[in-house]
Order: sequence, then structure tokens, then C-alpha cells
Amino acid sequence: MTEYPESDGWDETVDVLCVGDGPGALAYGIFCTTVDLDVLIIESGELDPQTLQWRDLMTEDLAGCPPDARLSLIQAEPVPVHTINDRTKLEPFVGEHLRKWSAGCLASTFGVMFTEVPDLAPMRTDADESVTGGVVGSYRCEDGTPGPALLRWLRENAEGLFAPADDRLDGLVVEDGRVTGVVLDTADGPRRIGATRGVALSLGWVPGCWPEQPELAGLTVDIAVLGRTAGRFATVGLLAR
Repeated sequence: MTEYPESDGWDETVDVLCVGDGPGALAYGIFCTTVDLDVLIIESGELDPQTLQWRDLMTEDLAGCPPDARLSLIQAEPVPVHTINDRTKLEPFVGEHLRKWSAGCLASTFGVMFTEVPDLAPMRTDADESVTGGVVGSYRCEDGTPGPALLRWLRENAEGLFAPADDRLDGLVVEDGRVTGVVLDTADGPRRIGATRGVALSLGWVPGCWPEQPELAGLTVDIAVLGRTAGRFATVGLLAR
């Protein structure tokens, strides 16, 4: 994979870069602002070949899940964070379970992948399943086809975080195997932007026909970015109140 040379100076530095305008990247960008992180969202309609190659390398063992445009609704509560010698003690995780979760995120309209493990809070569901999550905001499902309205809500609440509309992703900056930023193709020439807390890459695709979920109609819920311990994949889900 072609790598841009190491950066000895950025044109701009932010905490988090979100690439793509799918629901997952938008939701994660909004969540990051709630914890006072500086966010830039790049609406790259089509990923450049280098970024596509990197994504494919990171997901080559995650095939097998059918496309899914349904929103999940779960009941979950935060759990205490334990530390040992000032270091956070992680919940145990099973590699095969994490792989299946990642494959599901890859196949989801609401999926997002990260270059760094995101700082999401540990939670436990009413089915005693360990998850991680970050609340984006309160939302009311007005009807039984919630996907389109949720996507509009995310775009509206991400206003002010977007790079100029004409800016296009030209590639990832990779240093020692780690993605540290991006290069944008702008009207004023190439612009290098560093990300101190990583890059989030949208996996979402917009379905031709959104699925009906009548069980969600009329519910007021919390929109959340949901992941797994030590995972680099997440999806947008709904937390029941």
C-alpha cells in the first residue's frame, strides 16, 4: 500500500477526523464533541484507492454477514471502571466474538471503523452482555421507518463540523504502520491534517429501501455509538430509556 511520508508538520491538527458521511462516522463525530474533542468531518463521496486498499486490508477476514440496515434497540447501563496502578482494567473479550461483531459492523448501514480503539464507556446489557458505548443525544422515533429521519438528525446535529464541501480525501498519512492523519485535495492545493486521537472511517451504505421497524415508532431513546472492548468497529444503535 502506498504511504504518504511521515509528517514533520501539519497544516492543521484536530483530535478526531471522521471520513465519510455515513451514519456511523457522523454519530461518532457528534459524540466526540460531547466530550470536548475537536472534530473534523470530511465528506468524501468516494474513497481514494489508497484508503480503499487500507480498509480492505483491515477487513479482509470479516466477510460473511449479510447487509443490514436495521437499527438495534438495547437496554444497557454503565458499569464502574476499575483501575490497577492507575491503568484501566479492561473487560475480558473473546477474539472470535470480537471478529463476529466487527463483521456485523462492516455489513451495517450504521457501521464505522477506527484507526485507534475509541474511548467508549463500558456498559452491560439486560442480557448480561458487555458492550461499550457513547451517547450521542436524545431522539424520538416518529414512525416505523426510522432510518432516513435518523440520518437527517445526524447531519443536522453535525452542522459546523464539516470540512469545505469541495475538499476531497487524497489519502491517509501512515507513520510506522499507524494512521496519523490525512491529506486533502483542496482548492488551494494539498492540505495535511493530523489526528491526535485517530481517524473514524464510515462503513455505511444508504439502502435503496429502508426496512420498516414498527416496534420503534413513538419511542424516545438515546442514540449511541456502540462497540466492544478492545474493538475498532462500532455501529449506531438505540438505547432504551
